[in-house]
Amino acid sequence: MGCSKHEGVRGDSAELSAFAQQMLSEVNRVRTQPKEYAEVELKPLIKKGDQSKFQVALQGCYKALLTTEARKPLALHDALMLSAQWFADDYVKTKKIGHIGSDGSDVSDRVKRYTKVFGGYVGENCQYGLTEARAVVRSLVIDVDDDARGHRWNILHDKYTHMGVGFLKTKDVPYGSVVVQDFGWKHF
Repeated sequence: MGCSKHEGVRGDSAELSAFAQQMLSEVNRVRTQPKEYAEVELKPLIKKGDQSKFQVALQGCYKALLTTEARKPLALHDALMLSAQWFADDYVKTKKIGHIGSDGSDVSDRVKRYTKVFGGYVGENCQYGLTEARAVVRSLVIDVDDDARGHRWNILHDKYTHMGVGFLKTKDVPYGSVVVQDFGWKHF
């Protein structure tokens, strides 16, 4: 998978497995304890009277999580891990933020390469520049740059049952790193 120039975790490494577990733990913390997450992780960051774009998004997230019902925890899924890592590695080729791969694929196409069990009911979050699971999840939940708060929506979507994580840290791309979270609803 990917280029030999990559630093940090790799798609088949024990490091990626550990990072994926940390990411899953943080995502499940938001899903299963949204009110507590808001109080512990977000409230200390709020600056009263500050109306910057970040503070507006942060305060909106804090209020939203206080009224969000707990969700079931997600589990990692190998196919979603492969899909997410493929896209993280592909970032070296495109050097573009977004959700379209160098081969024109979207998240649904990529997940279907590895499994059919999710039936196309999938979602994806990408975060650039952060390399610590807690910071990545906090950034995606606050979702400053997406007025629709789609990253938060993916993390909290009550139908999703599984996720996969891809991660790449390299000098060869803008921002120095990419984290990809792929989500899926496995029909039972």
